[in-house]
Amino acid sequence: MAKDKIYQTMKEIAKSKGVKASPQHDLYKMCPPCFINAFYCDFVDKKAKKMKMQIHYEAKCSYFDDLKLYMVEPDSTVKITDRVRSNSVIQFKSIIHKEDIEFDFDGSDESYADIAEKTFEHIEKWYKDFFDDVKCRYGDLEQFFISNQDEYPLQAAFVYVNQEKYDLAESCLDKLTSKLNSSRLINPETNEQEMRLKASNAEDWGNCYQRDDMDCIRDYVTAKKKGLEWTPERARYGLLKEERD
Repeated sequence: MAKDKIYQTMKEIAKSKGVKASPQHDLYKMCPPCFINAFYCDFVDKKAKKMKMQIHYEAKCSYFDDLKLYMVEPDSTVKITDRVRSNSVIQFKSIIHKEDIEFDFDGSDESYADIAEKTFEHIEKWYKDFFDDVKCRYGDLEQFFISNQDEYPLQAAFVYVNQEKYDLAESCLDKLTSKLNSSRLINPETNEQEMRLKASNAEDWGNCYQRDDMDCIRDYVTAKKKGLEWTPERARYGLLKEERD
């Protein structure tokens, strides 16, 4: 299959460059204090003899994933590895840019290898140009997110949380127009737990509640503003109305 051949070549190139590659088509590397991850996907048009490579470029502060996990599940024993940061249900997704590149393609092994090499080189150049621009214009990635918080409100919020500037973090969260694509189904066992879920805008499904991770993040910021301890109970079920006022 095309994806297998692309991945095999990409894996060899990545290894020689000190970059990790996954079968899910992630190329990732820890570059303290940042973490980068490029996701690539190939689409073949045999009739036109073309292959389109779709690339998603991610860049984030390395502490984003640890902070998100603590917000959502403060008693978690999950170890945050580079693999977890690149592709998992708890990762902090931070896409900076997307693009499509088209190549001539004849279906040969040489064509697969050539496209993989050119794609890797293109990704390398994109990240070099991006971080050169960040350093020149903003100083570092944190300031990039803060300066562009209208475009990256969640990233900016996490930078402010890390700096313990919770009012500013809350203002960034208010810019978000949608929730995260991650949530949990929760069955409350006590009246208080159900009250917490209702006060946290969890969706009532009749026999359980669906709590979006974004609501959990908002509750965390509110709790820190109020000086409340962030406990597994508050993370799972949310804040009571009186804890918000």
